[in-house]
Amino acid sequence: MKIKPLKRKKQKNLRRWLTVVDLFCGCGGVTEGLKHHNFRVVAAVDKDKDACKTYKANHPGVHLYPEDIRRVDPKDILRNDLKNEDLDVLVVCAPCQPFSSQNRSNKIDERADLIFEATRFAKVLRPAVIFFENVPGLATDKYKILLEELRDDLEELGYQLSSPIVTGSLRGYRTPASTK
Repeated sequence: MKIKPLKRKKQKNLRRWLTVVDLFCGCGGVTEGLKHHNFRVVAAVDKDKDACKTYKANHPGVHLYPEDIRRVDPKDILRNDLKNEDLDVLVVCAPCQPFSSQNRSNKIDERADLIFEATRFAKVLRPAVIFFENVPGLATDKYKILLEELRDDLEELGYQLSSPIVTGSLRGYRTPASTK
């Protein structure tokens, strides 16, 4: 299947805020940062009830989909929130528990597959950029196949997964465990 390149609507020297959809938005930290830098977040998705309460309180102007991302139809976001406008940035902060260094299990965490929801949304929303939270554990041998599959899926849609991916700990960063 051949995907056509993205075509953006041409604008006559008009300045506009870049549009964003925030997947796995949590309580809204990324949304908050983006809004402070003139991004317009039009929709967000998360299923955690407590996080959604916080998100709604802090971002009442953003349409929040408080449900499992697998049940959200990206066509609804395209139609209702983007109103068929171009999407500039798709933010993906997939659950980091599977990729966390604190997760010492050798088993593959089933939540790791949620990262592929980005591909499903990108197929419909066709963002100019997909911004993934850089969780170092994603680049470990344990999830190497998952990362390769994600890279292939994105390339099939015309995107490139940039490198380098941060794979080590932050030098000089002190965790509570390291301060004892």
